[in-house]
Amino acid sequence: MNSKELKKRLASGIIDNAYLFYGEEDYIKDTYINLIKNTVLQDDITGMNFTRFDELPTVDEMLEAVESAPFMCEKKVVMFNSVGIMSSSLKKDLKNAFTDVLSDIPDYTVIIVKEHESDKKAFSKPVLTAFEKAGSVIESNYLSSADMMSFANKQFAKYNKKITREDMEYLLYLCDSSINSVLREVEKLAMYNKESEIVTRKEIDLLVKKSIEDRVFSLSDAIINKNSKTAFEILEELKLLKNQHPANMIFALVCDHIVGMYVAAVNSKERVPNDVTLRILDYKPNRAFLIKKYVNQASGKSRAKVKELIHLCSELDFKIKNSLVDPYYAIEQLIVKAGE
Repeated sequence: MNSKELKKRLASGIIDNAYLFYGEEDYIKDTYINLIKNTVLQDDITGMNFTRFDELPTVDEMLEAVESAPFMCEKKVVMFNSVGIMSSSLKKDLKNAFTDVLSDIPDYTVIIVKEHESDKKAFSKPVLTAFEKAGSVIESNYLSSADMMSFANKQFAKYNKKITREDMEYLLYLCDSSINSVLREVEKLAMYNKESEIVTRKEIDLLVKKSIEDRVFSLSDAIINKNSKTAFEILEELKLLKNQHPANMIFALVCDHIVGMYVAAVNSKERVPNDVTLRILDYKPNRAFLIKKYVNQASGKSRAKVKELIHLCSELDFKIKNSLVDPYYAIEQLIVKAGE
């Protein structure tokens, strides 16, 4: 089940005895967990019918929390907050006890489990099977590029702010893929210039911290566009950050951008949708901005020349891994070759 299906069930007044939330997007998990909690405990005047475990409980603690009757309320909620209760490596006694609990949850108890894992394969199969029989399993992944665009626009609208589509794509690229990251940056931008209705690219560049990947993209951009002077200047700046960002990681990111540009350009010519290209490159939704940029970068570039750069990346990668060449020297070789 996904979060949209869960929303429909809750709107229809359907409350299950157990909910398992897993996946990458914590904002979605927390939103629905709070909704379930507030719905189940709306008549809880004592505040004593919510138990939250932030560490793995003992078997006795778990049984007490789940089986004890609610106090002056129809139901109670027991939450396991990212403690690994679903883990395949969970101790046998607790795993067996939790599986038994799931097979016979009291009608007055609602169990909520929040896990960090994005893949159900990380869970104990017997426990997961028991959970699927007992209640709902909800996958909470990052929003698609289109859904994140819509969400962020609504957030800006709350502050009576507007932003162009191009600048929104750029902003989402600079943020990580989580909703909480986008919310922080939207609030920052909205509060910066209260007099203006429009959020500008200049304000984004001023206020939103650029990641190392964005700096490397600027380096790749300069390499691909044969701007050797700029490329060497950016590389010198990155060398100053070598303790934080190792040279081999920078080299790998440069190669990733060059390959990404080639794949995006080929797919664009073959009319492959951008979201498909995003999946082929195994990029997260916030990197959709890159696909358009790659296609624009590739315009007018010789495909043979880009293939030559990719081949050089492969050769240099082999030499780096076998300690035959320094990663910084390898990047310099890419700059020189691209500029020929």
